[in-house]
Amino acid sequence: MTEVTIKGRGFGGVMPAARMLAAALARQGKFVQAFPATEHERSQAPFEAMLRFDDERIDLRCLVTHPDHMIVMDPRLLAQPGSVDALEPNGWLIVNHPKRPHETKPPEHLSSVRLATVDANRIETHCKAWDVRTEALAGTMAGAFARVTGLVDLAQLVETIGESEGRCSDSCISCARLAFEEVCFER
Repeated sequence: MTEVTIKGRGFGGVMPAARMLAAALARQGKFVQAFPATEHERSQAPFEAMLRFDDERIDLRCLVTHPDHMIVMDPRLLAQPGSVDALEPNGWLIVNHPKRPHETKPPEHLSSVRLATVDANRIETHCKAWDVRTEALAGTMAGAFARVTGLVDLAQLVETIGESEGRCSDSCISCARLAFEEVCFER
């Protein structure tokens, strides 16, 4: 079973990203769970969603405490004590950040974590997604996750976005594809 946490701010694309990834993984035949860590989302307050998937049925009904991978949509959250401490060794930490991974050192105690960065804000602007920022940010981070981990097929993700995001699907698809190409990481 693979577990992922997605951290960001309230109404900042956290749940849309979890839903996009969950739907794409379900298309790939995976059993999936996607859910918020708390019941209520407050605007701009730290917010977390969780994603769990496997080839077999998932009977677990609890929060993800030690994720295999983590997506951080707001890099300011990395400054909070304990924000990424639970990430499993050799897991991917995918951060919305303009700098390359070698310019952005993770905390010393996370030396075994693999870091990837994508400038989601620049991609969103490049794709002219101003009116659908939340969904565009979600699509960008989902595209980066697909490339870095190899766990989500980009074609399935694009198809999922096209069917589910309605009026903003073109912008979200452009953002996901561009993030897939531009995410910076080292294997």
